[in-house]
Amino acid sequence: MTFRIPASSRARLRDRLVVASVSGGKDSTALALLLREAEIPHVRVFADTGFEHPTTYEYLDLLRERLGEITTVRNELLWQDALPGEPGMLTLIRRKQMFPSRLRRFCTESLKLRPIKNSSNKSRRRGDPLSTP
Repeated sequence: MTFRIPASSRARLRDRLVVASVSGGKDSTALALLLREAEIPHVRVFADTGFEHPTTYEYLDLLRERLGEITTVRNELLWQDALPGEPGMLTLIRRKQMFPSRLRRFCTESLKLRPIKNSSNKSRRRGDPLSTP
């Protein structure tokens, strides 16, 4: 079954960089599959928080085999400031001196959104071509 994107939606996407954030979960996997099936040029990125379960990394390797490139991005400043054995998420908690919660959602911004935006902006400035579905 082929999923069809309306022509009006395709027209709006024409000159835009479509970035699919792939977390290793079912929803982002479905998004990546839909984009490929609909033949929408896009790039796939995984925002590494350093706090993922080992099976997430294994699943991402499987997705790379089946879908193609998935670029890993991360907040390099947090990784550079990390203590030995301390991944990005724990560094952020140490710096903020608090745990994230539904009212303090700093982890999503610092560990996922900002690295994805920075990577996308760098790609756009370099003129990198989009991956093909």
